[in-house]
Amino acid sequence: MIVFLIYIFLVCFPVFLCNLKNGSDFIDYKKNRTLMLLIPIVYLVLIMGLRNSSVGTDTAGYVRDLLRYSYISLDNLFSNGHAYGFYLFNKLMSYVCFENYTIYLMTISIFVGISIYCFLAQNSDDYCMSQIMLLSLGFTFFFMTGIKQTIAMSILMYAYTAQKKRRYLKFVLLVLLAASFHPTALVFLLILPAKIVKLRKAIAVVAPALIVFAYVFQKQIFAFLKSLLTDDLYGAYGSVYVSSVNLTGLMIQLVIFGVSLFFLWKHLKDDEEASNLLSFYVIGMMFQAMTGVMGEFFRISMYFSMLGVILLPKAISKLEKRYRFFASFAICLVFAVYFVFFSSKGSGVLPYKFFGE
Repeated sequence: MIVFLIYIFLVCFPVFLCNLKNGSDFIDYKKNRTLMLLIPIVYLVLIMGLRNSSVGTDTAGYVRDLLRYSYISLDNLFSNGHAYGFYLFNKLMSYVCFENYTIYLMTISIFVGISIYCFLAQNSDDYCMSQIMLLSLGFTFFFMTGIKQTIAMSILMYAYTAQKKRRYLKFVLLVLLAASFHPTALVFLLILPAKIVKLRKAIAVVAPALIVFAYVFQKQIFAFLKSLLTDDLYGAYGSVYVSSVNLTGLMIQLVIFGVSLFFLWKHLKDDEEASNLLSFYVIGMMFQAMTGVMGEFFRISMYFSMLGVILLPKAISKLEKRYRFFASFAICLVFAVYFVFFSSKGSGVLPYKFFGE
């Protein structure tokens, strides 16, 4: 736990320094990007890349698979499923790593770290809050567990920025690239129709209706999707199962959505990105609501729920400057406490061990 408490310190302490220097009414995040974003992410990359293969539920399996890739011929490389990009990546890494899994994990961690940095630098209004949310909501731990989907999510961070800049061809190509690592990433294309439909304040009525619909008719929706998609798209982890995942995640997402909608309410007509983020976030909540029929929907929802780490900071940024720091501090404190006492348990990442231990 100590390595993650140090990470929280590295994320939060620069904010206090800047607050002491500039006052609580204004913090220039862009100007202090190195302190607030680069240093914590470099530390996070080291944590992820230098971990023992026992850290993370799926890490050991990925390491074992890496060792056998050097013996797989190119003819048989693409015969195990549809994650062709991931198979090719592992084949190339098997030549580079020389059975040293730390090189493999560090390579992935550097890519993930750069992706997080670019994503937050271009989209977040509060680097501290975004990073604390990534940690407490389980994304940081997931980045050390589900390597295949982690790479896909990292690519989708660039895809989100591309659609934000209206570079739709680039967006589609990036989604397809992400799907070559984890086919479920194709659902991120739902962003396009969600962006076309301008819900704005109607989201307050539409969102609850869609979530209730997804929850009530989850079996029927799953049966429909199963008839359309390949096994890789609805059971990418080897089996389709009835989920034991509770709805705690959905409750947290509803709170984030509700708080964000409250503070963004007056700005939905003139802030297109805020309106779009709320719509995208609803898609994630719909998938989260269907985890009762298939646990994989929880993983699929992560593609959209990760946008919450820029949605909530954007909402808080709409407050008057004199209140913004204190609201941000309170939210970060709540998420940090939640991480220490609740979300860190049963993660498969703790106790943390370095590669030599």
